Amino acid sequence: MPSSNEAARFPASSASPAPDDPSSAAAPASGAALVVADQVGRRFGRDEVLRGASLTLAGGELVALVGRSGSGKSTLLSVLGGLDREYSGRVQVFGQDLSMLSDAQLSQLRNERIGFVFQSFHLLDHLSALENVLLPNAFSAQPLPYAAACERAREALSRVDLADRATARPPELSGGQKQRVALARALFFRPQLLLCDEPTGNLDVDTGGKIIELFHTLNQREGLTLLLVTHEPRVAAVARRVLRIEAGQIVAESAAERGGESP
Repeated sequence: MPSSNEAARFPASSASPAPDDPSSAAAPASGAALVVADQVGRRFGRDEVLRGASLTLAGGELVALVGRSGSGKSTLLSVLGGLDREYSGRVQVFGQDLSMLSDAQLSQLRNERIGFVFQSFHLLDHLSALENVLLPNAFSAQPLPYAAACERAREALSRVDLADRATARPPELSGGQKQRVALARALFFRPQLLLCDEPTGNLDVDTGGKIIELFHTLNQREGLTLLLVTHEPRVAAVARRVLRIEAGQIVAESAAERGGESP
Protein backbone atom coordinates (compact mmCIF):
# COMPACT_ATOMS: atom_id res chain seq x y z
CA MET A 1 0.00 0.00 0.00
CA PRO A 2 1.29 3.51 -0.65
CA SER A 3 2.57 5.49 2.31
CA SER A 4 1.14 8.87 3.34
CA ASN A 5 4.04 10.46 1.48
CA GLU A 6 2.90 8.84 -1.74
CA ALA A 7 -0.38 10.69 -2.04
CA ALA A 8 0.45 12.12 -5.46
CA ARG A 9 -0.87 10.21 -8.43
CA PHE A 10 1.61 8.50 -10.75
CA PRO A 11 2.93 10.79 -13.48
CA ALA A 12 1.02 10.91 -16.74
CA SER A 13 1.59 8.33 -19.45
CA SER A 14 4.50 8.99 -21.76
CA ALA A 15 2.19 8.49 -24.75
CA SER A 16 1.08 11.75 -26.41
CA PRO A 17 -2.61 11.61 -27.35
CA ALA A 18 -3.82 13.26 -30.51
CA PRO A 19 -5.67 16.58 -30.15
CA ASP A 20 -9.05 14.98 -30.89
CA ASP A 21 -8.33 12.07 -28.56
CA PRO A 22 -11.01 11.95 -25.82
CA SER A 23 -8.37 10.78 -23.34
CA SER A 24 -6.35 13.97 -23.79
CA ALA A 25 -8.58 16.29 -21.73
CA ALA A 26 -7.06 17.61 -18.53
CA ALA A 27 -8.07 15.96 -15.28
CA PRO A 28 -11.03 17.72 -13.63
CA ALA A 29 -10.26 19.49 -10.37
CA SER A 30 -11.37 17.78 -7.19
CA GLY A 31 -15.00 18.65 -6.56
CA ALA A 32 -15.76 19.42 -10.22
CA ALA A 33 -18.55 17.43 -11.87
CA LEU A 34 -16.93 14.35 -13.38
CA VAL A 35 -20.05 12.35 -14.23
CA VAL A 36 -23.47 13.85 -14.97
CA ALA A 37 -26.43 11.61 -15.82
CA ASP A 38 -29.69 13.36 -16.67
CA GLN A 39 -32.98 11.47 -16.97
CA VAL A 40 -31.36 8.24 -18.14
CA GLY A 41 -33.74 5.55 -19.32
CA ARG A 42 -33.03 2.01 -20.46
CA ARG A 43 -35.38 -0.67 -21.75
CA PHE A 44 -34.76 -4.34 -22.39
CA GLY A 45 -37.63 -5.33 -24.62
CA ARG A 46 -40.79 -4.51 -22.69
CA ASP A 47 -38.95 -4.14 -19.37
CA GLU A 48 -38.11 -0.58 -18.35
CA VAL A 49 -35.10 -0.92 -16.04
CA LEU A 50 -34.06 2.74 -15.77
CA ARG A 51 -36.76 5.39 -15.58
CA GLY A 52 -35.20 8.82 -15.62
CA ALA A 53 -32.24 8.11 -13.35
CA SER A 54 -30.17 11.23 -12.64
CA LEU A 55 -26.99 11.74 -10.66
CA THR A 56 -23.89 13.87 -10.46
CA LEU A 57 -20.54 12.51 -9.34
CA ALA A 58 -17.87 15.01 -8.37
CA GLY A 59 -14.15 14.46 -8.77
CA GLY A 60 -12.60 12.95 -5.65
CA GLU A 61 -15.82 11.39 -4.33
CA LEU A 62 -16.31 7.83 -3.14
CA VAL A 63 -20.00 7.04 -3.67
CA ALA A 64 -21.90 3.81 -3.02
CA LEU A 65 -24.88 2.84 -5.17
CA VAL A 66 -27.28 0.40 -3.47
CA GLY A 67 -30.64 -1.14 -4.27
CA ARG A 68 -32.48 -4.42 -4.58
CA SER A 69 -31.46 -7.06 -7.07
CA GLY A 70 -32.82 -6.14 -10.50
CA SER A 71 -33.22 -2.47 -9.60
CA GLY A 72 -30.92 -1.34 -12.40
CA LYS A 73 -27.67 -0.73 -10.50
CA SER A 74 -25.44 -2.64 -12.89
CA THR A 75 -27.31 -1.30 -15.92
CA LEU A 76 -26.73 2.27 -14.79
CA LEU A 77 -23.05 1.54 -14.16
CA SER A 78 -22.72 0.15 -17.69
CA VAL A 79 -24.31 3.26 -19.14
CA LEU A 80 -22.08 5.60 -17.15
CA GLY A 81 -18.99 3.65 -18.21
CA GLY A 82 -19.88 3.72 -21.89
CA LEU A 83 -20.44 -0.04 -22.08
CA ASP A 84 -24.13 0.36 -22.94
CA ARG A 85 -25.16 2.87 -25.61
CA GLU A 86 -28.84 1.91 -25.92
CA TYR A 87 -30.16 4.45 -23.43
CA SER A 88 -32.24 7.60 -23.49
CA GLY A 89 -31.40 10.82 -21.69
CA ARG A 90 -27.96 12.41 -21.45
CA VAL A 91 -24.68 11.21 -19.95
CA GLN A 92 -21.55 13.36 -19.69
CA VAL A 93 -18.25 11.96 -18.45
CA PHE A 94 -15.21 14.22 -18.19
CA GLY A 95 -17.36 16.94 -19.78
CA GLN A 96 -18.02 14.84 -22.89
CA ASP A 97 -21.44 13.70 -24.08
CA LEU A 98 -20.99 9.95 -24.50
CA SER A 99 -23.58 9.80 -27.29
CA MET A 100 -21.39 12.11 -29.40
CA LEU A 101 -18.33 9.85 -29.30
CA SER A 102 -17.59 7.29 -32.00
CA ASP A 103 -17.19 3.66 -30.99
CA ALA A 104 -13.41 4.02 -31.30
CA GLN A 105 -13.34 7.16 -29.15
CA LEU A 106 -15.59 5.57 -26.57
CA SER A 107 -13.40 2.46 -26.43
CA GLN A 108 -10.31 4.59 -25.89
CA LEU A 109 -12.04 6.62 -23.20
CA ARG A 110 -13.03 3.44 -21.36
CA ASN A 111 -9.61 1.87 -21.70
CA GLU A 112 -7.49 4.83 -20.63
CA ARG A 113 -9.57 7.01 -18.29
CA ILE A 114 -12.15 4.71 -16.69
CA GLY A 115 -11.27 1.65 -14.63
CA PHE A 116 -13.75 -1.23 -14.20
CA VAL A 117 -13.83 -3.79 -11.39
CA PHE A 118 -16.47 -6.54 -11.46
CA GLN A 119 -17.77 -9.19 -9.08
CA SER A 120 -16.43 -11.87 -11.42
CA PHE A 121 -12.75 -11.12 -11.75
CA HIS A 122 -12.57 -11.74 -15.54
CA LEU A 123 -8.96 -12.89 -15.37
CA LEU A 124 -7.40 -15.16 -17.98
CA ASP A 125 -6.24 -18.33 -16.23
CA HIS A 126 -3.43 -19.06 -18.70
CA LEU A 127 -1.78 -15.69 -18.05
CA SER A 128 0.25 -14.63 -15.02
CA ALA A 129 -0.95 -11.87 -12.72
CA LEU A 130 1.47 -9.48 -14.42
CA GLU A 131 0.24 -10.47 -17.89
CA ASN A 132 -3.38 -9.98 -16.83
CA VAL A 133 -2.57 -6.48 -15.59
CA LEU A 134 -0.87 -5.75 -18.93
CA LEU A 135 -4.02 -6.48 -20.96
CA PRO A 136 -5.27 -2.85 -21.20
CA ASN A 137 -2.03 -1.93 -22.95
CA ALA A 138 -2.74 -4.49 -25.67
CA PHE A 139 -6.03 -2.75 -26.49
CA SER A 140 -4.74 0.81 -26.30
CA ALA A 141 -4.61 3.04 -29.38
CA GLN A 142 -1.22 4.24 -28.11
CA PRO A 143 0.31 1.38 -26.14
CA LEU A 144 3.31 1.88 -23.93
CA PRO A 145 6.57 0.21 -25.00
CA TYR A 146 6.74 -3.29 -23.56
CA ALA A 147 9.42 -2.54 -20.94
CA ALA A 148 7.58 0.57 -19.72
CA ALA A 149 4.29 -1.33 -19.68
CA CYS A 150 5.80 -4.12 -17.56
CA GLU A 151 7.15 -1.55 -15.12
CA ARG A 152 3.73 0.11 -14.97
CA ALA A 153 2.05 -3.27 -14.34
CA ARG A 154 4.48 -4.10 -11.53
CA GLU A 155 3.78 -0.71 -9.95
CA ALA A 156 0.04 -1.41 -10.15
CA LEU A 157 0.52 -4.80 -8.45
CA SER A 158 2.59 -3.10 -5.75
CA ARG A 159 -0.25 -0.66 -5.09
CA VAL A 160 -2.50 -3.59 -4.21
CA ASP A 161 0.17 -5.49 -2.23
CA LEU A 162 0.73 -8.21 -4.82
CA ALA A 163 4.23 -7.44 -6.07
CA ASP A 164 5.39 -10.87 -4.89
CA ARG A 165 2.69 -12.69 -6.90
CA ALA A 166 3.45 -11.24 -10.33
CA THR A 167 4.28 -14.63 -11.86
CA ALA A 168 1.36 -16.53 -10.28
CA ARG A 169 -1.58 -17.53 -12.45
CA PRO A 170 -5.19 -17.03 -11.26
CA PRO A 171 -5.73 -20.70 -10.27
CA GLU A 172 -2.86 -20.24 -7.80
CA LEU A 173 -4.44 -17.17 -6.16
CA SER A 174 -7.08 -16.75 -3.49
CA GLY A 175 -10.33 -14.91 -4.21
CA GLY A 176 -9.03 -11.75 -2.57
CA GLN A 177 -5.80 -11.92 -4.53
CA LYS A 178 -7.71 -12.36 -7.79
CA GLN A 179 -9.78 -9.27 -7.01
CA ARG A 180 -6.59 -7.33 -6.30
CA VAL A 181 -5.17 -8.39 -9.66
CA ALA A 182 -8.40 -7.22 -11.29
CA LEU A 183 -8.07 -3.91 -9.45
CA ALA A 184 -4.43 -3.55 -10.50
CA ARG A 185 -5.50 -4.13 -14.11
CA ALA A 186 -8.14 -1.41 -13.74
CA LEU A 187 -5.47 0.95 -12.40
CA PHE A 188 -2.96 0.24 -15.19
CA PHE A 189 -3.63 3.44 -17.13
CA ARG A 190 -4.04 5.46 -13.92
CA PRO A 191 -7.72 6.25 -14.51
CA GLN A 192 -9.52 9.20 -12.97
CA LEU A 193 -12.73 7.23 -12.47
CA LEU A 194 -13.18 3.72 -11.08
CA LEU A 195 -16.53 1.95 -11.55
CA CYS A 196 -17.01 -1.15 -9.41
CA ASP A 197 -19.87 -3.65 -9.71
CA GLU A 198 -20.25 -5.74 -6.54
CA PRO A 199 -16.45 -5.91 -6.09
CA THR A 200 -16.75 -7.82 -2.79
CA GLY A 201 -19.61 -10.10 -3.88
CA ASN A 202 -17.44 -13.21 -4.34
CA LEU A 203 -15.27 -12.62 -1.27
CA ASP A 204 -15.57 -13.66 2.36
CA VAL A 205 -16.26 -11.02 5.00
CA ASP A 206 -12.65 -10.44 6.05
CA THR A 207 -11.28 -10.33 2.52
CA GLY A 208 -14.11 -8.06 1.38
CA GLY A 209 -13.29 -5.70 4.23
CA LYS A 210 -9.69 -5.45 3.07
CA ILE A 211 -10.80 -4.63 -0.48
CA ILE A 212 -13.06 -1.88 0.89
CA GLU A 213 -10.14 -0.47 2.87
CA LEU A 214 -8.08 -0.48 -0.32
CA PHE A 215 -10.75 1.47 -2.19
CA HIS A 216 -10.86 3.97 0.66
CA THR A 217 -7.07 4.37 0.57
CA LEU A 218 -7.07 4.98 -3.20
CA ASN A 219 -9.74 7.62 -2.75
CA GLN A 220 -8.21 9.39 0.24
CA ARG A 221 -4.53 9.29 -0.68
CA GLU A 222 -4.70 9.55 -4.46
CA GLY A 223 -7.95 11.41 -5.05
CA LEU A 224 -9.33 8.62 -7.23
CA THR A 225 -13.07 8.97 -7.88
CA LEU A 226 -15.04 5.79 -7.19
CA LEU A 227 -18.63 4.69 -7.76
CA LEU A 228 -19.32 1.31 -6.15
CA VAL A 229 -22.41 -0.80 -6.75
CA THR A 230 -22.60 -2.90 -3.62
CA HIS A 231 -24.63 -4.87 -1.10
CA GLU A 232 -21.79 -4.50 1.43
CA PRO A 233 -23.02 -2.46 4.47
CA ARG A 234 -19.48 -1.46 5.42
CA VAL A 235 -19.10 0.55 2.22
CA ALA A 236 -21.43 3.12 3.79
CA ALA A 237 -18.81 3.72 6.46
CA VAL A 238 -16.24 4.89 3.91
CA ALA A 239 -18.50 6.39 1.23
CA ARG A 240 -19.09 10.13 1.14
CA ARG A 241 -22.59 9.52 -0.19
CA VAL A 242 -24.86 6.52 -0.53
CA LEU A 243 -27.27 6.57 -3.48
CA ARG A 244 -30.22 4.21 -3.51
CA ILE A 245 -31.88 3.22 -6.77
CA GLU A 246 -35.60 2.50 -6.56
CA ALA A 247 -38.01 1.94 -9.45
CA GLY A 248 -35.29 2.92 -11.90
CA GLN A 249 -34.58 6.26 -10.23
CA ILE A 250 -31.90 7.52 -7.85
CA VAL A 251 -32.55 8.68 -4.29
CA ALA A 252 -29.60 10.25 -2.46
CA GLU A 253 -29.01 9.84 1.24
CA SER A 254 -26.13 10.60 3.55
CA ALA A 255 -23.75 7.82 4.58
CA ALA A 256 -23.86 9.18 8.12
CA GLU A 257 -27.63 8.74 8.24
CA ARG A 258 -27.37 5.12 7.15
CA GLY A 259 -25.17 4.08 10.04
CA GLY A 260 -24.81 0.31 10.05
CA GLU A 261 -28.03 -0.37 8.14
CA SER A 262 -27.76 -3.01 5.49
CA PRO A 263 -28.47 -1.89 1.93
